[in-house]
Amino acid sequence: VDLDPSNAGRAVVTPDSGAPAIWDVTAGYYAREAAIEPLPDGGVITGSWDGSVVAWTADLTPRVLLPATWDPVQALDVSPDGERIAVGRQSAGVEVIATDDSRLIFSMSMGNQGAWAVALSPDGRFVAGGSADGRVVVWEVSTETEVAPFDEHSDRVRSLEYGADSSQLVSAS
Repeated sequence: VDLDPSNAGRAVVTPDSGAPAIWDVTAGYYAREAAIEPLPDGGVITGSWDGSVVAWTADLTPRVLLPATWDPVQALDVSPDGERIAVGRQSAGVEVIATDDSRLIFSMSMGNQGAWAVALSPDGRFVAGGSADGRVVVWEVSTETEVAPFDEHSDRVRSLEYGADSSQLVSAS
C-alpha cells in the first residue's frame, strides 16, 4: 500500500477480488497490491503482480493502460500533471508511458535485478530507477541517456523521490 500525504491521511488499497477502495488508515484494512499512486484528478493508478497497469477515475471506473504480462509491477510514479507514469518492473526495468494513450515513451533495463523503485522528475526531464542490488540509475527521458549511476546502497532500493525543482534525488533502501 502506498501512502501519500496529499490524500488527507487515507490509504488507497486494491483487494485482489475487487476495485480499488479508499479506506481510513485507522480501519486497519490491508490488501496486497504491488503499487498504487494517486493521480492529480483524484483517481489512482495501480500496478499489479500480473504486470498490468490500470488507471481508475475518482468514481472507480477502470481503464487498462498496460495489459497483464509475465513481469510484475514493483513501483509506480506519476508526473505532477498526470500525463506520464513511470513503471518499475521486477525483471525488465523502467518504462515511462503516456496516460492518455498508453504510448511507450521510454524503456530501459536495470539488468537482471529489475526496478523496485521509480521516480519521475517534476520537470519531466529525468526518470530514476532503483534495483534490488542497491543501484540507482538516472536517465534523461528524451535521449534515453544514462546521466548518473549510484552504487551507494547495500540493500534493495525501496524508495526514490525528486525534490520540487528536479535538482535532487533522495533514495532509501
